[in-house]
Amino acid sequence: MNLDKKQVTMLKWIINFAIPLAIFFIPTNESFTKDIRLFLVLTIFVIAMIALENLPIFTISLILPLLYLVVLQQPPSLVFTAWSLEVPWLILGGFVITIALKKSGLLLRVSYALILMLGGTIRGILYGLLVAGILVAMIISDQMVKAILVSSLVLGICEALEIKKGSRNGTVLGLALFVIALAPAFIFMTSTPFMSVSAFMFPRLRSTCC
Repeated sequence: MNLDKKQVTMLKWIINFAIPLAIFFIPTNESFTKDIRLFLVLTIFVIAMIALENLPIFTISLILPLLYLVVLQQPPSLVFTAWSLEVPWLILGGFVITIALKKSGLLLRVSYALILMLGGTIRGILYGLLVAGILVAMIISDQMVKAILVSSLVLGICEALEIKKGSRNGTVLGLALFVIALAPAFIFMTSTPFMSVSAFMFPRLRSTCC
């Protein structure tokens, strides 16, 4: 069955409202209170909106805190707590740097230089990105920030080589970006979740083996 653009959009919005509505009719109890249910309804509504791409991300990012403020009647100091941390500003700074490099043309020049330095092959590019990921992991612990920094290089390489979205090489580079942002943290134990896991596991291993 072929659906036109208007029908697809309508179907997306129906799904967007149906999932939170189904959660709203879940009975409450002492553990699953009305406040928790309302929080889940609002949050999943916005998450579904992002997943289905019903609205631009910027608009959705304004809707969620507004819903928390108006519907849940939470204080602004609680709703905007995340913005008092350093990670959101590091991520925002990474995006700003990427956009600046792209519009100035510097990102493309750096990408050409890296491609020539790495032999001009996808295999060489993957090895080069892996080394870059390891070096970044030595000084930056947050995985999202690492992903943004390395993705800037991947974006420039894709534009320099005219790799199209959804192509085989583009998929390989996208998967490599995910691995590069995640895997080096195991080497240096710089990411907080891995440090927590290692702190939990290593004493048990010592007590078992020794």
